[in-house]
Amino acid sequence: YIAEIIDMISLSKISKSQAKAILSESIEKNISPIEIIGSDNSLENYDLSSLDAIISDILASNKDAVSKYKNGKTNVFGFLVAQAMGKTKANPKLIADLLKSKLN
Repeated sequence: YIAEIIDMISLSKISKSQAKAILSESIEKNISPIEIIGSDNSLENYDLSSLDAIISDILASNKDAVSKYKNGKTNVFGFLVAQAMGKTKANPKLIADLLKSKLN
């Protein structure tokens, strides 16, 4: 189970805090972490195309923050990540990486 958990963390499919809960449930129920994630749709949003659409919507809705970021005020980046996290339960690191790629 631990190897599966480590793989999912390294692929940004789950966060470290989610890994603890998933590992605990795996041991308790004696089932694979992959089965747990497959049965719990609320864990994360893995669909990159839907994440891309969410991020595009966030950027379009927050043009002022995007402008500030592009003009060097990088502290607004956290705000944009938080906006995206409010619409999905995806891994924050994945959200941040996707936002950076769209902003740069």
